Amino acid sequence: MTPMSFEIFDWSGLKPGDEIEVLDHGLVVARRVIEDLTSDQSIIRLKLSYGRGERTYRREDGWQIRTIRRES
Repeated sequence: MTPMSFEIFDWSGLKPGDEIEVLDHGLVVARRVIEDLTSDQSIIRLKLSYGRGERTYRREDGWQIRTIRRES
């Protein structure tokens, strides 16, 4: 399966379990699966690998998000 990225500007379609990339000024700073998000979907929480905890991203801080979809 080949991963395909789709940049989104409206975070309303995100849900736990979605694989995403977080970008800062067009550079990927994280690629993880969403662990949790607020009910208004303005804050997402990603679980970091190797037991390093979690990282929170707030939409109002200007983070860009790309969803990763796998094509067969």
